[in-house]
Amino acid sequence: ISCLVGSEMCIRDRSEGLDTRRFSTQLGWQLPHIGPMGDVWSLRLALRGDIYNTAGDPVTRGPDGDDDTTGRLVPTANLNWGLPLVGETGSWSHVIEPRVTLSYTPSGVNKNDIPNEDSLVFEFDETNLFEANRFTGIDLVETGTRLAYGLNFDSLGPAPWRIAGLIGQSVRTEEENEFPEGSGLEDRVSDIVGRIDLRPAELLDVGYRFRLDKTSLAFRRSDLSLAFGPPRLRFEIQYLRLSDELPDQDLRRRQELVAGVRLQMLDSLAVGVRTRRDLEEDRTVTTQYGLVYTNTCLVLVAGLEQSFTRRGELDDEVSFKVSVTFRGLGDLAASTDVF
Repeated sequence: ISCLVGSEMCIRDRSEGLDTRRFSTQLGWQLPHIGPMGDVWSLRLALRGDIYNTAGDPVTRGPDGDDDTTGRLVPTANLNWGLPLVGETGSWSHVIEPRVTLSYTPSGVNKNDIPNEDSLVFEFDETNLFEANRFTGIDLVETGTRLAYGLNFDSLGPAPWRIAGLIGQSVRTEEENEFPEGSGLEDRVSDIVGRIDLRPAELLDVGYRFRLDKTSLAFRRSDLSLAFGPPRLRFEIQYLRLSDELPDQDLRRRQELVAGVRLQMLDSLAVGVRTRRDLEEDRTVTTQYGLVYTNTCLVLVAGLEQSFTRRGELDDEVSFKVSVTFRGLGDLAASTDVF
């Protein structure tokens, strides 16, 4: 049995536009189980509390509005199942794992007096396929009953060769949702998402991520990335292209280049910087700076982001986020990724 307690604070003060302060804390309980076939089960129950203080209009994110404080409780239930299958072919060893995740969050938690600032830009891909909330932040919450299913594979050959990946899809019961047109999740049955990872050399990783239209199987997203360098100093280059045929104008004709570097200064401390550039408009979209500190008791993540994308009445902005997770007995290992 695992217990997880985490807290996060986010402050956005602007010279023009909406000012927000948010404090969130979450208590989770997780029960793992090994089935008779070697299948792996995991039941997770979580309750998150959010408190918002705003000065301005939460809907338009403009400066006109009162100083207001509001809050909410977000309960979530999540059931995971997987069946790892192991085999060998010559000098290669393989693991194939079908996965299914069932999630439920009650409706009514997305309120008009709660501003949406960290979930404005959404991308459905394999990294959030099995997540209970697939929005990028916590301002917007995915509600209702959702079922995600997919297949993991991982093959190890003679060192350093490795090929791994995932392909999957999701369905939900509710007709209405908060996801935008063209996101791949606007219908009850989602698009197909996946990735392929290749390691041909000791210090080089190549990744390709994709999203296919659920009906025509046409490519809606192509994402090629390279990560290279020793473990303590890793560099990242990523190219993203979205289909011209997406109905949402904000998502169309997107071509972006991402470059970043991550330095593991100490075993417990990592820092990094990443910048994202829009190749269509030839301008920088965001610049991020991050720090991760870990020890046996807690994980502390601090991040500073400069955004150069206009959102409603807001122009360029700088946001700062701090997240603290307290590790309990048997807690899942925290990621050491800066972003």
